[in-house]
Amino acid sequence: MIENKACVSATSATKIKVSEAKSRQAVVLNPNKDEFHVVNFDGCVLKNQTAADRIVSKALVGDLIVELKGKNVKHAMEQIVATVSYLKQNEVAEGKVGAIVVCNEYPRTTSTIQVLKFALKKKFDCPVKVFTKDPEVEFEPSLGQTDLVVKKKGKKQPNP
Repeated sequence: MIENKACVSATSATKIKVSEAKSRQAVVLNPNKDEFHVVNFDGCVLKNQTAADRIVSKALVGDLIVELKGKNVKHAMEQIVATVSYLKQNEVAEGKVGAIVVCNEYPRTTSTIQVLKFALKKKFDCPVKVFTKDPEVEFEPSLGQTDLVVKKKGKKQPNP
């Protein structure tokens, strides 16, 4: 878990809204009212570095990276790669990882983006979904199948 309390807010809302002013939004559905943490990642946890906008985390389950983008989906993919790498290297991942990009670029996928999505899935088991309309997504089905950081003897260790 990311420890910077100024960048993290807890919520048990049934619809967790992730948005920015004058931008797209995503909603993570939480019908059981479980506790989630929303991390303001870009500009708070990481400053002046490539990073995704937000991370929605559920303790011991996983992290959903959310990038709200105008048009440059390729850059959004680069931000997701940087964020997943940070979670792994700093051993702060909650478990499985996934990502969504909300943009107004059309078409929402190109061969370049397909290659980047495949590379993320292969290297980190991080599925990426790209939306052109403000989506409502389920948390766990949006994650990969493998923990990003393996737990050994009570401590998290990066997955090879």
